[in-house]
Formats: sequence, C-alpha cells, structure tokens
Amino acid sequence: MPRLERSLKKMKIYQLEPNSTAYTGWKHSRYKGELVVRAEDENDARKIASRTLGCFATYRTGEETSFCPWDMPQFVSCVLLADSRFSVDGRREVLFPPDWDFEFPDSPNCGREH
Repeated sequence: MPRLERSLKKMKIYQLEPNSTAYTGWKHSRYKGELVVRAEDENDARKIASRTLGCFATYRTGEETSFCPWDMPQFVSCVLLADSRFSVDGRREVLFPPDWDFEFPDSPNCGREH
C-alpha cells in the first residue's frame, strides 16, 4: 500500500498481554508486560510489538528453534479496545507503557533467522 494511503487508514487501539512467560522465546524480548498499541489490525499490532521489543526473528540454537511470543496467540492475548483513553489518530506505535523508549530497531537481521 502506498505510504499516503497507509497514513490515511483508520487506526485501532489494541491491548497485548502475555498469558505465560515460560516459553523460551521470551528471552529474546526486551519487555514482558502489558502493551497498548495503535495499529491497523491485530496482525499489525503483533508485528509492531515484536519489532519494537527487539523480538522479530526466528532464533535457532542447537536443536532448539524459538519464535517471538508477541506473534503467537497462545502466549500473548491481543484485544481490540473499543473504549480507550488513547486516540486512534496517529502513527502506528506502542502507546503504553509511556516511559519506554519504543523505537523500531534498525537491524540488518530484521525478519531473518539467526
């Protein structure tokens, strides 16, 4: 989708919350608490969480393969908030917690196995 069209798309507010942090993939995430994200849809909200938290790839160590838990409904719930204190107007981003420096990592490994 062209950049202008994407920026005009109506955003929604999602709350993501870990169900369990026992999964080995959590060791690749910089944060393991509740998030509120402004995104286009649930998949976009999960992608924003994954990339923002530095957990955006498949990790292989020996025989173990782990995936980012923010992308996995069995480990993280993602609920559309119909009534939120956050505005739907604005860019795709993490809105809560407010004191975290959530910037998309500029990584050559983004989306690739390592």
